[in-house]
Amino acid sequence: MSVIINRKVRTNQWSHRSDDEPLGTGNITVTLERRRAEHEACAGHAGKVGVRLRPGDTVEDLAPFLDGLELIAIEFDKFGEGRGYSQAYLLRERHGYHGELRALGARRDHVMFMERCGMDAFEPATGETIAGLLAGFDAVTVRYQPSHDRVPLIFRRRALGAADTRKEIAV
Repeated sequence: MSVIINRKVRTNQWSHRSDDEPLGTGNITVTLERRRAEHEACAGHAGKVGVRLRPGDTVEDLAPFLDGLELIAIEFDKFGEGRGYSQAYLLRERHGYHGELRALGARRDHVMFMERCGMDAFEPATGETIAGLLAGFDAVTVRYQPSHDRVPLIFRRRALGAADTRKEIAV
């Protein structure tokens, strides 16, 4: 299965384990609840162990594990679920997390907003395609609100005389 990482299509190097499934081998993600309950087993796993955040999980509960995590996957299990946006933003801005933040269940209409909140990797939702997700990044070219991505806002670009308001400019 393919994923998008930093706007490039890549082969998925991770598998997701349910709470009742053995850890197995390779690079895996487990729920935050399982990571906390099976700390020793996860620490001794031969591959890398990432954490999946569910909508009801709090970022503060994940904070003790951040230093050793290369991947945090945030679940978007419903179309209207928005708590993952806040989780991503808090991980980047408040907790300074620099590893991969992956949206599980990404939709074309949402990837640009997910990226603005700090997510840099995307696994498509059922019925979505990689090509569709890639097209979603450029669906909106003007930004009115500040966010994690630090793209200059439209009024700032206009004030500085940027001819192409989608282009990065020094602010």
